[in-house]
Amino acid sequence: PFGSVAAKLEPEGSCSPLPVEGEVFCFLPLSLPTGLPFHVNAFFAVSSNRRGLWWPNTKSDKDGGKDMDVNWNQALFKDALTNATLVMIERLALSSRDFEARKYYRMWPCTESCLPEWKVLARCFYNAVISQKLEIMKVSCKG
Repeated sequence: PFGSVAAKLEPEGSCSPLPVEGEVFCFLPLSLPTGLPFHVNAFFAVSSNRRGLWWPNTKSDKDGGKDMDVNWNQALFKDALTNATLVMIERLALSSRDFEARKYYRMWPCTESCLPEWKVLARCFYNAVISQKLEIMKVSCKG
């Protein structure tokens, strides 16, 4: 499965992240908000009018195909998008010359601000941080 995330960075090469009103892309914009501080792009199973993704609670006239579409989207969240988010956070941690903890941590997915359907991505992200013992916790020291 294909999935990616995109963060906005401050101009002039500082690599400091700037949160955005995260939206969903399936190669083209879908005009769907996520509540995340970054954009999400993946090969999603989308409705025929491209106005929504297939979720467990999506009403459907499809004969049996809905379950496969829902499972596909859930797999994207749990695998491709979680890994893409981890890579983005790791790269932000390594690339920021003038590190500011506040700017760095506001790029992490937050279950309180993301829309309900997107909470699974935030949970998967934090589970991966814990289970993989990633060294992405940074502190700011000014001496």
